Amino acid sequence: MKPFSSFYYVKNNSKRTIRIIIIIGLLALCYLGGVYLDNIKTETIAVIDHQSSFVTVNASYRDENGQQYRAFLEEVKNNNSIEYFQIGFNYVAHRTMLGFLNKNTAYTFTKEDFSRFNSYMNYVDQAFIPKDNMIIVSKKQGNALKVTIGDTISSDNEFINAYYGGDYYEVGPLMDVDAFISYFITSDSTDSASILILPNPIYPEQEYKQFILSIKNKYDKLQIIDYEELLKNAKTNFQINDIFFIASILLLSIVFIITTNAAFVGLYDRRISEFELYHSLGIPKSTIRKKVIGEILLMNGMGILLCIAICITTIFFLNFFIFEPDGLRLRYYAPIALSATVISNIVILGICILLRLRTISKLKMAT
Repeated sequence: MKPFSSFYYVKNNSKRTIRIIIIIGLLALCYLGGVYLDNIKTETIAVIDHQSSFVTVNASYRDENGQQYRAFLEEVKNNNSIEYFQIGFNYVAHRTMLGFLNKNTAYTFTKEDFSRFNSYMNYVDQAFIPKDNMIIVSKKQGNALKVTIGDTISSDNEFINAYYGGDYYEVGPLMDVDAFISYFITSDSTDSASILILPNPIYPEQEYKQFILSIKNKYDKLQIIDYEELLKNAKTNFQINDIFFIASILLLSIVFIITTNAAFVGLYDRRISEFELYHSLGIPKSTIRKKVIGEILLMNGMGILLCIAICITTIFFLNFFIFEPDGLRLRYYAPIALSATVISNIVILGICILLRLRTISKLKMAT
């Protein structure tokens, strides 16, 4: 190993360089914070994505005499490119990683309609026979509710907001869906003035999209909600999370810049005489700069490896012992967390390198 190489210095000064490596490794805090805060939005969007083909049409107070709603019902009855279901709205919640309850819409169906709905969605075995006052949940939602097939859950349960059905619901087959999804089977579902529309798979998808566009234009007094609108509303609602995270990252980055730079100052200020000796021996400043940049990049790379190890280990143990038993899962990847961590590292690295190069530019010949 060459004495002038970056590896040589880091290896032979491990007690000093290890502190910088650990400080950079603690960028894991940025990433873990981002993954943690992003989880609620991720879980909500997972529900919306899973039901991306769903369109709900609701009667509205603007349609005073119900003329548009009745005309809409007649139209969907005569359209073979779609399937429609008269539904009600209950709500089922799960406890988020931040500790509060997050509610998701749970459509209600009659027994006959759920069988037809299941034939399109294939959620549970087609041989399943629905019963009144039954709740069908995903395995993930079942974990959150602490229930399994055959259990009974009360409408007074803190996780349930029920407007349709009885006082108790029997838990039916669990859906193998990686999202907090729930459906109710109740005889009074037809009491509402709401329709769920799905595309008929034997017709082209484009025909379904054209139909949705046409009813939006034609029935402007009805409340028509599709995937794009749900996704837009969800992202708008979670903007405050992103703002809070960005503000936290800015504050944390400032702390890291001050701490890391202080560590580098302590490490490199004591080497000024060493660099001056190199310079007096005829070694160009450009070569010294390359050596210093190489050392900093090497320590940064080792710090990033430590950061990755901390993140993977922490997420694994948090999921295994805390989150997965409640149906939650901290994801290993979140774009906003990765972006924030990379940007923070680049800023910290850039400032530290520039300050060290500034020091080298002022070198004098050793005497």
